[in-house]
Amino acid sequence: NDNPLAKVRFSREGEEFHFIKSVSFVLPTNYVAYDLKGFIDILSRITIDSIYYHIFEARLRLEKNTNDFSNWIGTSIGDEKLAKEISKLDPYTFTLEGLRNKVIKIVKRRIPD
Repeated sequence: NDNPLAKVRFSREGEEFHFIKSVSFVLPTNYVAYDLKGFIDILSRITIDSIYYHIFEARLRLEKNTNDFSNWIGTSIGDEKLAKEISKLDPYTFTLEGLRNKVIKIVKRRIPD
């Protein structure tokens, strides 16, 4: 059969693909970090929703291949090496809790005892 539509397959009723639109709500918290020590203290207490926002949504918002944590550490703290190390993490290979713990571990290595 030379009819191209003869080879087109259709899903059955109830098996259609439904496109969904996502809407995010951004709410401020009472947490503010001024240095790396305060940063890891707060990072250990914030919700995973905040981690998601600052790691995943930041890439879209900043339109860069980075995240809010790396951006702040590089520009405000001035530690480009630490910023790059965090930025190089592949967030898709961690759970959000795992990502939190990895960032804390990396930052703790840069804080003098």
